[in-house]
This record gives sequence, structure tokens and C-alpha cells, in this order.
Amino acid sequence: MNLLKKANEYIVGNSGYGIIGLFYLCVAVVGYDLAVNQNWSLLWWYPVGTVIMLVLSSAFYHRAIAHPTWKCPNWLRYPLTFISTGLGLGAVIPWVATHRQHHYHSEEEGDPHGPQYSLQHNLNIYLTKPNFMYVRDILRDPLYVAQLKYFWLWAAITIGLFSAMFGFVEWAFVYVTMIVHQVFLLYVGHIRWIPQNGWKGHFLGLIYSPEIYHLKHHDKPMNARLGKVDLPYLLLIKWFKHNGVK
Repeated sequence: MNLLKKANEYIVGNSGYGIIGLFYLCVAVVGYDLAVNQNWSLLWWYPVGTVIMLVLSSAFYHRAIAHPTWKCPNWLRYPLTFISTGLGLGAVIPWVATHRQHHYHSEEEGDPHGPQYSLQHNLNIYLTKPNFMYVRDILRDPLYVAQLKYFWLWAAITIGLFSAMFGFVEWAFVYVTMIVHQVFLLYVGHIRWIPQNGWKGHFLGLIYSPEIYHLKHHDKPMNARLGKVDLPYLLLIKWFKHNGVK
């Protein structure tokens, strides 16, 4: 199948290495600006990058596509898919395939990522060939196929627009924030001694991500809301047709 061939070329050929290469470039750019230029105001972009991650990764990729818990209208789905390319998420099709495989084999043989692996392994998830049997429902969606085909063109436009509006270093900081959050959530969301109830759990959900409720999410993956303190749900999901907490 040509699409599957294209998807594997995207992952192994240039996209995965490109995403990881950009990450290290952004780390260097941000590190230089903080250490040499003493531009500590750059840190204000951390909460901005966190909110962007919550919307794009948690609300959209995770809960609208991987688990269709809410209906994202096309007027919103198209721009979110477009800008995700330049902000460290990778393409929808391999992202969703990898995540769904994780649900089928959580913390056992066949799990492509998780706390049982090293940081480098979880960062290298962008290089993993996903099993496309997990994404048969979205494999022919023209939007996600176009994202796969024109990934770097869309990424370049997104990076250029963001840099023109806010600055290249600011984009780099957001890019680093997005990837670091996603990698660390593979640990935080699975550590059983991290509180997921009471004020401690709610506080962590507020300052970090509702993805700390990941263990509960595995029990009820079709719930649109992951926990009581769930910013992606409050900012975006609740305003559209969605599955309630059961």
C-alpha cells in the first residue's frame, strides 16, 4: 500500500530524525540564550508551551483522535492539525497508532514506550515504525494523509509564522517544552505512588498535566475528562459534543 510505504518513509527517512534533531537544536538555542544572554524572561514561555501542549497533544491528538471522546469540528481540526507539525508532535497517523498500541500492551511486551524504558528510548519513539492495524479508521482521512505527505512544508510554515510573530528563540523554547512534557508524561502518568486524588493530585494536575491521571484513563479510555483538574477539558473539550465521565 503506497500510503503505508509513505508513512514508513516519513518516520524512518526524515521526519523522526528531523523532529529529534530540531529538539537538540532548540535545546542549544534556548540554553545559549539563557546562559549567555541571560534572557530569563524567556521562562515566561514555559506556561505558554504547556498550554499549547495540553491543547494539541492531550485534548486533540489524544482525546479527539486516538480516543474519539469528543467531536472536533473541521474548522478547528484543520488548523490544529496544521500547526502541530511545527511544534514537536509528529504526524497524527503514527502518533495515534503508537498510542493505541500502548493501550493494548501497557507496560508489557509490545508496549512501544513507557516508564520501563530509558529517556533516550522514549525520545526515540519518533523513529519507531507503528503498526498501522491500530489506525485503520483514520488511515484514509484526507487531512491526516496530507499532513503526512506535506509534514515538513507545513512545519516550516508554522515555524516561520511563530518566529515572525513572537521570535525564533521563543518558538524553540515552546518546541522544547512540548517534547519534554510528552516524554516525562510517559513516566509521571504511570508511577503509581504519585497521588491522583485529593489536593496533591489535583495540584499536580493543575501545574503539570491531567495526563497524571493516566492510570484511570486506561481503565476508562473513552471518558473525555481525565480528572477533576483537567485544563484541556475546561479550556476546549467541554464546549463541544463529548463523552461524559462514567
